[in-house]
Amino acid sequence: MKLIADGVLHGKTLELEEETGLPEGLRVRVILETGELSPDQKRREAEALCGAWSADDSIEEIFIAIERNRQLALPRSDEPFPKL
Repeated sequence: MKLIADGVLHGKTLELEEETGLPEGLRVRVILETGELSPDQKRREAEALCGAWSADDSIEEIFIAIERNRQLALPRSDEPFPKL
């Protein structure tokens, strides 16, 4: 029997978007394919990631290093490629 159902992967757990009608505990084989996200799915994914680093103290060091590198970088020229 072949059944196609969409879902979301959470570590080792696959959460299906709708009931399958299959009995609990049935052994199945899962073939994973990623698909194109709808605009609403993309928005939900982005919202889930917003603030993901808020409790990570190491992020401040990363932003300090980025700012330091930006200050040391040479200004960009209007020319597409530097003259040799």
